[in-house]
Amino acid sequence: MAVVVAAPILEGLWLDIRVLVVAEIGILVLGLVVASLRTLGGRCSSRYARSPPATSTWSAACRC
Repeated sequence: MAVVVAAPILEGLWLDIRVLVVAEIGILVLGLVVASLRTLGGRCSSRYARSPPATSTWSAACRC
């Protein structure tokens, strides 16, 4: 009786583990892409890396 009840639970647990691993790999790849894009050089590359100061002409100085 216990084996009959435990089988679907273990199947669901195995599915959860597989989904977790796939999601972690996807998040790792996405994070690496975003980090790589943020480190690229360019005239306006630092625009998204930090927020602008409260009193500046940020948008006028860096129009891409």
